[in-house]
Amino acid sequence: MLQTAIYGMLRVTTDLLHAQLWWWGVLLLVLGLVSALFGVVFSAVQTDTKRLLAYSSIENIGLIFLRNRTDTDLQVPSCYILLLLALTARSIIA
Repeated sequence: MLQTAIYGMLRVTTDLLHAQLWWWGVLLLVLGLVSALFGVVFSAVQTDTKRLLAYSSIENIGLIFLRNRTDTDLQVPSCYILLLLALTARSIIA
């Protein structure tokens, strides 16, 4: 659910409101990279399932930020595939 809300917020601010500021993209790129790396590193050493899922969510949000900053025709379908894979992984782990 969290990833869908973040992706919806990003789509609204970039498409509907046309907020195409140069620093917005750089900020999201840096935050996405830091979040993805933080989530991967900390989820790799977790033994508790709840913490593993929490760090996995942090990592997926970082990947959504990174994926949203690329301007290609496959931007929206790839984010949907990423959300589907994250939900599938959570249902397998939980």
